[in-house]
Amino acid sequence: MSTVSIEIGSYGIKGCVKTSGKPVLLELGSSASPYFMSSVAIIDKQGEIILGAPSFLDECTSNKVVYLSEYDIEDPNFIDVFSTLFKYVQNRAELQVGEKVSKLLLVVPPQFVNHDPRKAKLKYACEKSGISDIDFVSSDIAICYQMAKLASGDSVLLC
Repeated sequence: MSTVSIEIGSYGIKGCVKTSGKPVLLELGSSASPYFMSSVAIIDKQGEIILGAPSFLDECTSNKVVYLSEYDIEDPNFIDVFSTLFKYVQNRAELQVGEKVSKLLLVVPPQFVNHDPRKAKLKYACEKSGISDIDFVSSDIAICYQMAKLASGDSVLLC
């Protein structure tokens, strides 16, 4: 069983999975940028969620455009969009490393306080995607951890 770690940034989503004790970058994007997926989603008129949509689509479509890093938790599609994202990441990780993903480590902005309502909604979306265990790590802590690992010569990925 593996743990997958993802960070949803303003412009993109990055992830890694730990397998055989080593972190491996997830191939989430296209062949042009395999380790980076745009943090934009589109909800079309039929309710289908399209992840990693190119930014130009928001100009040429009347569909709903969602920027994941600043998505309103009160939006009725919030759970479905993040559940779709987590399931996509889980499937990509399982295909890439050949192990079942049982835990999600989500890197969040430092302003996520202990009882932030976004955590409960993201936890529910994670459970809906089939991953029962989710943990949150502040991006400040992740950066400090990465710097410590870099200083010791280890991987700079938090996984």
